[in-house]
Amino acid sequence: NVLEKVNREIYNVIEVFLDKENNWFLENSKINSLVFLKEIKKLKPVFWPIFHGPYGEGGHIQSLLETHKHQFIGSKSKSSKLAMDKFKTQKLLEKKGIKFPKTFLIDEHFDVSSIKN
Repeated sequence: NVLEKVNREIYNVIEVFLDKENNWFLENSKINSLVFLKEIKKLKPVFWPIFHGPYGEGGHIQSLLETHKHQFIGSKSKSSKLAMDKFKTQKLLEKKGIKFPKTFLIDEHFDVSSIKN
């Protein structure tokens, strides 16, 4: 657990948890995220989002923090959102000269006959 490694003698840690339905919890009590972000502003916190999955890694939380002008550790919302779409990220990096193996986006429109050796 990442939080176990934080030196709490140096840092005042406030743990906020989110569930899959985007409910926020502070000390096991459900809280209003917008009220929380407004009220905690006076403490001048630095957020350290530790998430996995589309909601946490996809830029939504980062965008919320940016909107409320909070500092946070990690990628900005636009980069986070882009990185969740691996195909778009690859195409952008290819334009920058980074080489990748031949890749196909398989969706409902994919035509397997379009694959050539």
